[in-house]
Amino acid sequence: DAGGTNLMARAEDPARWPSETVSSEALLPLAARTDLWMIGDIHAVPPRGRAVLDAFPAWHAGRLYGNTGRSLPGEDVHDWYQTAVVRPDWVLGDFVKMLHPGLRPEPFRFLKPLPRDVYQ
Repeated sequence: DAGGTNLMARAEDPARWPSETVSSEALLPLAARTDLWMIGDIHAVPPRGRAVLDAFPAWHAGRLYGNTGRSLPGEDVHDWYQTAVVRPDWVLGDFVKMLHPGLRPEPFRFLKPLPRDVYQ
């Protein structure tokens, strides 16, 4: 609805977990096709090698986002898992801002731009 394309979208397969780990080798073919990248896991860790990051134009352009904008890790509060489910309009607003920054002057709610070498 926000006008983006999820390059990692796949048909639902009951034999696979949606939280399945994705290898660097699976990400690299998509890297050159991405304008931005969103990390959607509070447990996200940096790739093992810098070469993986260097393959992502989104990384170089500072277009890396996380869904931890309303999180307090020290208190184990991650609002993405509570409020985002019942406020899809807020999630959509964040996606619009991420994809088309000039269309929404409002601040992000759940998403946040991540500086380089930050993964949450």
